[in-house]
Formats: sequence, C-alpha cells, structure tokens
Amino acid sequence: MAWYAQDQWTIQRATINLGLRFNDVRAWTPEQVLAAGPFVPERRLAPTDNVPHFRNLDPRLGVAYDLFGTGRTAVKASLGRYAEQLIRAVDNPARAMAENATRTWNDTFYPAGDPRRGNFVPDCVLGPALPVANGECGPLSDLTFGQLRPGTRFADDALEGFNTQSHNWQASASLQHELSSGLGLTVAYYRTWYGGFLVRDNLALSPADFDSYCITVPTDTRLPTSGQQLCGFYDLKPALFGRVDNLVSKAENFGNPSQVYNGVDLTVNARFGNGGQAQGGLNMGRTVTDNCYANNDPSLTPQAFVNADRFPSAPNFPDFPGPAVTLAAKTSAFCRVVPTWGASSRFRGLIVYPLLWDFQASVVYQDIPGIPTTASHVVSNAEVRRSLGRDLAACRGAATCNANVVTELIPVGTQYEDRLHQIDLRFTRNLRAGRTRLRLNFDVYNIFNAGDVLRSTDRYGASWLNAVQVMGGRLMKLGAHLDF
Repeated sequence: MAWYAQDQWTIQRATINLGLRFNDVRAWTPEQVLAAGPFVPERRLAPTDNVPHFRNLDPRLGVAYDLFGTGRTAVKASLGRYAEQLIRAVDNPARAMAENATRTWNDTFYPAGDPRRGNFVPDCVLGPALPVANGECGPLSDLTFGQLRPGTRFADDALEGFNTQSHNWQASASLQHELSSGLGLTVAYYRTWYGGFLVRDNLALSPADFDSYCITVPTDTRLPTSGQQLCGFYDLKPALFGRVDNLVSKAENFGNPSQVYNGVDLTVNARFGNGGQAQGGLNMGRTVTDNCYANNDPSLTPQAFVNADRFPSAPNFPDFPGPAVTLAAKTSAFCRVVPTWGASSRFRGLIVYPLLWDFQASVVYQDIPGIPTTASHVVSNAEVRRSLGRDLAACRGAATCNANVVTELIPVGTQYEDRLHQIDLRFTRNLRAGRTRLRLNFDVYNIFNAGDVLRSTDRYGASWLNAVQVMGGRLMKLGAHLDF
C-alpha cells in the first residue's frame, strides 16, 4: 500500500513543490515444494511471513526562483529520497538454499592406459553424497548443497524496518537563462548517494581462517601495474573449505560503504532562421564506490550496490560498473573505485531545419565514451603456491591441484577504449491532402561508417582486447507514416 501527497506554493517569485510518499509493503510465501533433482531429494518449505516487510517515508522537494523577476533567469533546486525495489525474488526462502556448488576436476587423474583417463567424464561422485575429494574431483565448494538447511539466511534488519532498505537520495541545482531571444542555456549539478547496503557474512568462518598471498601482474605496458605485485588476496584454510553459514545483514554493522555520483550538465537550446532548432548538451560525471571496510575480513562479501542506472540522476547518466571486487580477488588496490573525471563525459547535439517544398533535414551527433577496458586474469595454483606456501583450498585432498583464481588487473572505470563518434542524418517530406497526412523519411545512420569497438575480449591473454562487436556500419532506411 502506498500514499502520496503533494502541494505547490507560489511566494512572490518563488514556486515551491513539496511531496511526501509513504509505502508499506509486506510479502509472504505459502508452503513450497521443490522437486527432486539429480543430486537432491524433494524438499518442502513451510510458509513464511514478512519476506520482506518494509516501510518507507520518502520526501520530495523542488524549488524554482525567478532570479530577476524578468522571466528570463531561473534558479532551481530539488531533493528527494527514492526507495529501491521493494520485493525481491532473492528474499524467498527457497532461494536461500545452495542452488549450486563447484568442484575442481582433473581428467588425467588416473594413470595412462586406464579407460577413465582423458575420457572427458568426471569419474567421481559429483553430488553431496560424498562432499570430500574423490576420484578425479576435488571437494565440494558448499557443504550445504543438497540440504534443506539454508546456506544463506537474512537477518531481520535486511528484511524489515522503517527507511532501512536500499535507497538513494538525489539532489540537483540548476541555472536556466535566456541569453537572447530563442537562445537558452542550462547549467546543472547533480548528486546521488546511496544507502541501505547489505553484506554477506559467513558465520562459519573468521578472519583468522584465511591466509593471505600476493600475485605478480604480467609484464605488459597496457596494464597500469605491469610487472608489479598485488597483495591482499585471501584463501581459506583447506580444513575449512566448503563450510558455509551465510547471514545477510546491514553493511553498517561492519563498516561504512559508500557510493556517490557527482555530475554536471551543460545544455544549450536555440531557435533560429525560419523554424530551425538546435540543441546540444555535455555531461561530465563519475560514480565513486568504496567497500574497503570489508578488506580485513575475508569472510565478508559486500552485496551488489544499488544499480545506479535504475535511478538516473541526469539525462546522460554513465553506466555504473557495479562492485569492484569479489571475494576471490579482494585487494586494497580495487576496493575503492574512482573513475577518471572526463573519461565518461558525453556530448550529444542535434539540428532540425525546414527546407523548401515541405522538406525537413535533421542531423544528430554523438560523442560518447568508449567501453571500459578490463582485464580478468586467471592465476594458476602454481603461481599462488609460490606466495601462499600451499595449494589452494579448493584442491584439499586432491592428488593434483588444478584450481585457479580470477582477478581483475585494471580497476573498473579507470581505462577506456577510444571514444565513439557517430553522425546520423534524416530527410523528411510532408504531404497533405485534406485531412490525410503522409510523412516520408529517408535516414542514414552512422554516415561516416565508423567502426568503434562496442565489446572486446576482457580475459587477459593472447586475444585480450580483440574486438568482439563493433558499431554497425552505415545504414540507410526508407520509412513512411500515414495519418488519416
């Protein structure tokens, strides 16, 4: 249930808009029956209530002020709170049980001549009936797999409360000014900050249950830390591998994570000639994320930050890269992501102008950032062993350890491909006969046939940065729209 109230006041040259939204959401589940699978029996879950039960009171405020009383210059400001998605599938108790688990596998475990060697079949007991290393397989990564006992539970503060769920605050301030007749300028500042973060705490483990190690970054001038050592990685002690008892609760119980977007927009609107229009805008901004509070406790895993694209602060809000670090690759070099100012700036402009005989021409120009450059690196057990002094825990009991870890070598949002430039053109012809109107369009997209990279190989190796997808080539299209 939700209630919303708003009112507007005009006091001399100021217009004030006030709003207040209250929502109360409660979800529950009936008895659930999960069918048996290849490794698990049928499971029945009792009905549950308050999954979740949230209440939010979200204020909204907007102010516009005619600065000189001439109607040509306005100062505007706004502030509002916005609750994130209220009901989440992940809150269902059925999702709390381990849905998957992994094992290492060595297809050359058996000696030469044995038909099981190199047959591309895991010759072992894969399921939870035998969770320890056996045959060609290493130990099960989650000992709760196949059990009715949930591997992940939600604390009360993650399911219930008043103004405690994931949310964001948005603030803006802008100046709009009519420079001359038909020419307007807008300068705006936007700020969005997020709260209600969650963290997953494995209660079966403590910081003392992990050993730290370092890796050496490959020598490559394209990497910012080429040839250097990255430290602060953690691996669980082998005797504890597979122990899972996760409790998801508020991150503020452990530290102070943050995610803040700051951006500036500059927009120009113009009318000229005999019905011509032009508009252009520049956006510069960045999202800074910080989950360093979890660095000294490898049993903590920050949950995904609120997706900033769901709550755009500005028309050209940059894509948010998400959490910078996973538990397997946690290092202090990556726990705080500070994208480069200007690298994500975007410019878009358009011109529309009427021609003779009811023709109209328009052109759109875009100058947007290239895709972020990332480099996920597979670190072998042999390399980890040199620093860790032992095999990775994922191989506990296995005769040969072929486990590995994957880490990022470039902090997200700090390096980009070349910027993308695209120009699109349209010609329109309007035809009229009584009350019937026909509009004919001829479009040319990507008129200069640019081939900028839209997606590339992000796994570091011989094919790293090879283009996987490029901008579509020049495209011409004919279209018609009939009103009658």
